[in-house]
Amino acid sequence: MDYILHNFNSFENHEAILIRDDKILDTGSFHFLKLVAVNPEIIDLQKNLLLPAFTDAHTHFVETARQPLTLNVSGCKTENDFYGKLLNYSDNYRALLKEFGLKAPLLWIKGFGWEKQYVENFPQINRYMLDKVFPDIPVSIASRDLHANLCNSLALEISGVNSENYNNEVEIGRFSDGSPNGFMF
Repeated sequence: MDYILHNFNSFENHEAILIRDDKILDTGSFHFLKLVAVNPEIIDLQKNLLLPAFTDAHTHFVETARQPLTLNVSGCKTENDFYGKLLNYSDNYRALLKEFGLKAPLLWIKGFGWEKQYVENFPQINRYMLDKVFPDIPVSIASRDLHANLCNSLALEISGVNSENYNNEVEIGRFSDGSPNGFMF
């Protein structure tokens, strides 16, 4: 069965919407859609506001849009994969600085894509690995779900995170000696 929604307010300038098989089939004139619809149920929305369905209210759109410009460590299966991605990004980043004649690094390097197994299974992936490649630039790499970060020592220092610093809102990952390992949850 088809549905025709009409007599509504919306951000689009449509008089009516034809829905078939739970999909918008067409938009346009109410009279035209009545001609092309199959046994339609006509729903008068009585001038109420019609909005598209938002099925995922928890997106990280800005971060998703920035992904082509950031350090992507997703898909790494080993510590060497991770380290290789750091080196590759560093080479490209520093070449870009050189190409444009920039002597100082540009703000922070942001990245994304690590997963929980990095913390559990790859002890060499920590702030010191990031420090080897980026000793002079603050680096923050978000987890795949964007709810945690791996930071290098410079980023931790700028953020005020150290061995004595404890934050009730953020869990700081630590080495066995209590010093921060770079992970913040």
